[in-house]
Amino acid sequence: MSRRPKKNQDSRIIIWAWAALEADFYRFYGINLTKEGFENRLSWRRFLVFVRGLPEDSAFQRFLQDKKKRSAAEWDEGNMQMEANKWKGGR
Repeated sequence: MSRRPKKNQDSRIIIWAWAALEADFYRFYGINLTKEGFENRLSWRRFLVFVRGLPEDSAFQRFLQDKKKRSAAEWDEGNMQMEANKWKGGR
């Protein structure tokens, strides 16, 4: 049995919201996320536990609630290419 991602759940959101997560990890947990994450001191499971434990007033939660910011992270590659073509003057 394969696990399907929840609707509107995209792991790329972590990349788009990295600055918010970095600030929240320091604010709420006293963790330098970049240092801990890139030096392999923070396991993926522990990272997710911390992300899920962020309170409503966290920068990450505000990011998720801001539809303009969040919608860019939820685009698929087809949408990204279509928008890139618009910027280049194509259709």
